[in-house]
Amino acid sequence: MRNIMTLGRIVRLRNWLNQCGNSTEFDSSSFEKEIDELVLENRKLVNLKTNRDLAPNVRFSILICYALGYSAVILYDRVCRPSIRTNDRCQSAATEIMKITIELAGLRDSPYPKSQLWPFPLLIAGVETTDPIYQRWILDQFVEYEKQGWGVHMTKAIALLEECYLRQASAGTRVDLGDVMDSTTGAFVL
Repeated sequence: MRNIMTLGRIVRLRNWLNQCGNSTEFDSSSFEKEIDELVLENRKLVNLKTNRDLAPNVRFSILICYALGYSAVILYDRVCRPSIRTNDRCQSAATEIMKITIELAGLRDSPYPKSQLWPFPLLIAGVETTDPIYQRWILDQFVEYEKQGWGVHMTKAIALLEECYLRQASAGTRVDLGDVMDSTTGAFVL
């Protein structure tokens, strides 16, 4: 739950910064520290061992929480540092989400997502990564999800990713995902 609440706070921060501009009222270092702590808490869950291996469904849920934490790292950085294309911290977070994607695929016992929270983290990693091989791999994952019948939103996610790639390559900076959604796919829930 804390992962989702943190993502909601990032969205509120984006909206506040868009309305008020840069402000001395906002202490970015304290929020960034909270996000780092969230990732560490999630990492402890991922590394949790019991006498027997965790049930696949439990492991699956823990990995999604871990991926959501890394999504928060990326989204926060995109809100607070929109004029850059990326940085090492976010590239590392995107790579971790891709690793989690591979493990989740091995745990999934059906072609369907098994969670309403997936594949949101993969979309965020896809928008942030600058490696064209990783970008293609992530697009291919969404194409596969679409083929497996995950819903019409996979088609929209593919279009959104492709448009973000084009705009970011052209501008050399990050794009605002909300703005790109508004002008291409319209708002949708993934």
